[in-house]
Amino acid sequence: MNTHKLVQIIILVIVIGINFSSVLIYLKSTQVSQKKDSPDISATATTTDNKIQNTDSEDLPSQQTATKTQDSKTDTTIPQKKDVTPILEPKEIILPPIKGPATGTKSPLTENGIIEETNLRRQQNGLPPLSISLKLSNSAENKVNDMFVKQYFEHQSPTGEGPSDLANAVGYDYLLVGENLALGNYESDKILVDAWMNSPGHRENILNPKYKEIGVAIRFGTYDGSQVWMAVQEFGRPASDCPIPDEILETKINDDKDIATELKNQITVLYEEINAMSPKSGETYNEKVSVYNTLIIQYNALVEALKTMIINYNAQVEAYRSCI
Repeated sequence: MNTHKLVQIIILVIVIGINFSSVLIYLKSTQVSQKKDSPDISATATTTDNKIQNTDSEDLPSQQTATKTQDSKTDTTIPQKKDVTPILEPKEIILPPIKGPATGTKSPLTENGIIEETNLRRQQNGLPPLSISLKLSNSAENKVNDMFVKQYFEHQSPTGEGPSDLANAVGYDYLLVGENLALGNYESDKILVDAWMNSPGHRENILNPKYKEIGVAIRFGTYDGSQVWMAVQEFGRPASDCPIPDEILETKINDDKDIATELKNQITVLYEEINAMSPKSGETYNEKVSVYNTLIIQYNALVEALKTMIINYNAQVEAYRSCI
């Protein structure tokens, strides 16, 4: 082989090598461009790394920003709404009535005098006076008239009505009611109240710090063949003394929790659909990712609003419990 042909072969080999390198460079650059153009859920979607929990749990799904280097979570646990517990003490305090002397002249008992003597005993024991309630006064009047008409002397009428029924009949909304009864011919308001104070149960009613209001009624008439006085004290603590938690707010909480549960179910289904898709690209895929992200934003906003409402409601419940 002469020198001229050898030179031609060498030049041909060099040209082929250069072209092959150019092809490799082109293919490599094309692959990079394709990767940049393909959608990636880790860059375009907000996803959860854990399966959304069952609807009977209050641990709700978190909105997460899915990247390769950071996992940012928002606490979406809804606090439990507390229920208003029943009043621990009885709403109605019933004690055996007291009887005084059944003989004697008509004594000068007065409703205002009985209230004054009652509040004097409270003052002597470091308690605030009771305010006169028109509704409790009407309740006491109904009671004393009923006892004379039906000829009984008990807290429960022959037809079964008690102090709470009397309060309800006159529209008195209460947390607590109680009643003292007396029958006989007492010489004065002071002597009558002293008789109640000498009976432990009736004394407890007069000195009960929870009572705020009183109504008194007296009447002279015939009972069991004798001319006697009947006296009635109706004690009460109005419902307005301890405002109950906001019922409208409670309804709103329950309604929004139902909406949150439905959103959570939709998110769960859509999350599983997105994860099952292959390839993770294209118009359908991107549409589902967009809907998913929108639902996550709506859900987390609703959860935050629920947190605030429940905290507010629970504060009202605690205030109510402390009051009663």
